[in-house]
Amino acid sequence: MVSRQLDFAPILTNYVFSFTAILAVIGWFVAFVAQAISTRELGYSAVGVLWVAIFFQLFLAASVLYTLASDTTAIHRHLISVFGVVAIAFAVIGINNGIFSGHVWLGTMGAGWLINVVVDILWVLYFSSAENSFVRHAFDSMGTVDLPPTSPRLKPEAVVVTTPELNLAGIGAGGGVSASYRALRMKAMFGYDADPNSVPPELSFAVGEILEIVNTHGDWWRARNLNGDEGIVPSNFLVPSVAADS
Repeated sequence: MVSRQLDFAPILTNYVFSFTAILAVIGWFVAFVAQAISTRELGYSAVGVLWVAIFFQLFLAASVLYTLASDTTAIHRHLISVFGVVAIAFAVIGINNGIFSGHVWLGTMGAGWLINVVVDILWVLYFSSAENSFVRHAFDSMGTVDLPPTSPRLKPEAVVVTTPELNLAGIGAGGGVSASYRALRMKAMFGYDADPNSVPPELSFAVGEILEIVNTHGDWWRARNLNGDEGIVPSNFLVPSVAADS
């Protein structure tokens, strides 16, 4: 199992996530304390399913913070979006059962859930948005460090692909490399933005782009695009395409 180093800079330097993280703590604590007191004074039925909801909300908040800090948004964004929608439904129940109850502590509980639902809606908007969407750009514009990408960027596990043998008999025997071989062409299943700080350099590509594979060693392969640019690419973003003569 690969351990990931946590980096909280995307959270601490982004106003939206800093603000929602603080609100999430406040909203959860207020709702939890108010539910505990309401249960003691009015019985379990006064709170009911909201005890499940309060711990579900805690799990969601922890998942969001971990995902942002570990740069695994591309992996967890869909799951967090689904959990966020469920949390919103729970929060609406908490608001309805609390604010309109006429009881002081149930009303406080409702206020806590009102804070939680605002946070959950913002999180769902972010994690369910495409990387080039207006919502994503709005979130990015409110921080000094770009948030983790919502498209896949993690260095993947190795994918086994049979590579055609290259006929390099012409090297040293006639001046140059023989062109009589079939190049391995791969098609991109996802788009990828290269990390400018990567060593060795990565290669950006778009969905559906055809790449010529130069080397298939390891999890990251060396590839060349149609413009002649070379760099390493994540192997599990690619599927075999029709081999063509070089």
